[in-house]
Amino acid sequence: YYAYNIHKEGKDIHFSVKCEAFDEEFVLTMPGFFNVENALGVVAASVKLGIPTEYIHSGLRRARSSGRMELYGSADKNLIAVVDYAHNKLSFEKLFSSIKDEYPDYNIVSISGKKAFIRRRDLGTVAGQYAKKVYLTAEDPGYEPVEQISKEIAQYVEAQNCPYAMIEDRGEAIKAAMDEAEGKTIFLITGKNKVDVVEEICHSGDTGPA
Repeated sequence: YYAYNIHKEGKDIHFSVKCEAFDEEFVLTMPGFFNVENALGVVAASVKLGIPTEYIHSGLRRARSSGRMELYGSADKNLIAVVDYAHNKLSFEKLFSSIKDEYPDYNIVSISGKKAFIRRRDLGTVAGQYAKKVYLTAEDPGYEPVEQISKEIAQYVEAQNCPYAMIEDRGEAIKAAMDEAEGKTIFLITGKNKVDVVEEICHSGDTGPA
């Protein structure tokens, strides 16, 4: 099973799959080029299980996972928010690199926080490498002070020469990031997220989840 000709058409990802059974194009309506790898596994399993190709097509078009690559946009599409429960170095790198490839004309702003001690360096380093600015905020901090967690992540962001701000309340951090954005900006909101705030800010006119 081989995926090729992977590209964007509007907000959708198109890719072709070549295998012994067929060679044809499929469409994903959720962002993230890395999701093509997941979709390819789905196609292979479906073929082995004898699922008709038309059902594979329709299933991939409707594929969604709560908290993973949820997309929201302002009416003019100058502001886009992506909500994703990235939680380790590999998922951070795939998320940031994929968004950079898919939205080359947008600045990336990261809104993040990380409770797990071993993930703080990974998050700070990757976000600092890709983002124009990083907003550090609460994400299920437990009994540990949010400020302490943010300071630990901040040292790795700073090492990448990336500016950052520490705002404890997650909703306020999201609002501040969007208020301070300049030009076309995509917000990567990772971890356990405040989706209602994203919807409220991005919703304008007839706009909703993208």
